[in-house]
Parts: sequence; C-alpha cells; structure tokens
Amino acid sequence: MHISDDVVEVDAGVDLRDLGEALRIALPQGEHRSLNGFLLEELGHVPEAGECLMTTVARIDVLEASDTQVLRARVTRTEEDADRNAEAE
Repeated sequence: MHISDDVVEVDAGVDLRDLGEALRIALPQGEHRSLNGFLLEELGHVPEAGECLMTTVARIDVLEASDTQVLRARVTRTEEDADRNAEAE
C-alpha cells in the first residue's frame, strides 16, 4: 500500500525488484528475492515488530513478525536517495 511517493507498507513476501520499482530505488539483491529474505540475511535474526534496518537507499521498519519470518514492513526511501532521483528527472 502506497502511503506517499517515498513510503510503502508491504507484505514482507514482496519481491525486491517490485518494491524497488515502486519506490524507484535499487535494493541490494543476493540469494534472497523477497523483502523477508533480505531482512533475515542483513540482520542475521528474525526481527521483532519495531526493529529497523537502514540501508543506503531506504529505512525498513518491521511492523509485524512471527517467530520465523517478517510479515509486514514499512519501507521509506531515504532523503539522500530521493534527492538523487529528483536531480536525475
């Protein structure tokens, strides 16, 4: 769900490419394809609701999680990346 041009709330099973297209950002892709896989790999554990991961292009806030996976998250494009995209347009 789009909240604004820079913020979306998504199911953590969302494909990283789809998420990147929605926010006009390039999230790093490794062996994971989903936001859940990305978060688990980057953090090294299953985060609890309220935990946050900062990347070079976005802030990812965990909204809901189970014992084994992230269920929902809010992804906010960072100002630095938003400024670069605005300059490119």
